[in-house]
Amino acid sequence: MSIDDKVNGTEHSSTSSLQNYVNQLLPQGSIRRNYVVDTLAVWSFYNPPFALMEYCWAGLNGEEVLKSRLMAITLQATTTRLIYAPLRQWWADIWKADYTSSKFKKWIVDTTGFMMYQIPVYTATLLVAGANESEIKKALPAGIILGILSGRPFGWWMDKFRKYLGGSKPTLDR
Repeated sequence: MSIDDKVNGTEHSSTSSLQNYVNQLLPQGSIRRNYVVDTLAVWSFYNPPFALMEYCWAGLNGEEVLKSRLMAITLQATTTRLIYAPLRQWWADIWKADYTSSKFKKWIVDTTGFMMYQIPVYTATLLVAGANESEIKKALPAGIILGILSGRPFGWWMDKFRKYLGGSKPTLDR
């Protein structure tokens, strides 16, 4: 039961208000719904840690971090569903990986698949944001390390987002 339900004294099904909102706006199985679900997954997972890393470790100033994250949001909105999601599924198919695969195989598939996508996109993000050579030399390796550490957790997050909000069929997790 949500806080609103407790305040209003009403009770609804176990569906959350976010799920209800998505259900009202976007029909189940629609291209728009799949796009929104995957885009929300990447925005919520990656932007907070990358902003922190860019500011605290790479030395980007606040304006550069803001530009970088706005650029990332734009790139993520245009590439996650159109490039990364099909790439991830294709890569999992090549590896014959699915929800029954070992944790190690899922880690390999999600990490290597994500890095094929992440390195060029993140490099472009930093360049457009105005990062100088010194900042890029710090941010890019840190971004690669973050990508290696987070490739599998993000794959899991994306699949759980898909299941929770009714997006595309999960790739490696139920």
